[in-house]
Amino acid sequence: MGPEARAVVAQAAEAARARPGVPVAVRGFTAPDGVASPAFSRALAEARAQNVADALVANGVPRDRVRVQPRPPAPFEMMPVESRRVEVHVGG
Repeated sequence: MGPEARAVVAQAAEAARARPGVPVAVRGFTAPDGVASPAFSRALAEARAQNVADALVANGVPRDRVRVQPRPPAPFEMMPVESRRVEVHVGG
């Protein structure tokens, strides 16, 4: 994870710490089908989300509030990297 991504995760952790007791969903995405096998895509989505979840915990969010949710392949509008992302949702 690069410096910009670490800064975004730190901001997400700050938002989560400001709302104690609220669940935090970490959703990992991958490129559309056809780029890799469905099993590989799911494992990659989960690994991406787990990496961010671990960083949230390292930034003070209790692990029991963080849920990793690998998502199915996501289409992209302009660039394939749009599909290769992680989203953090504070509050579910």
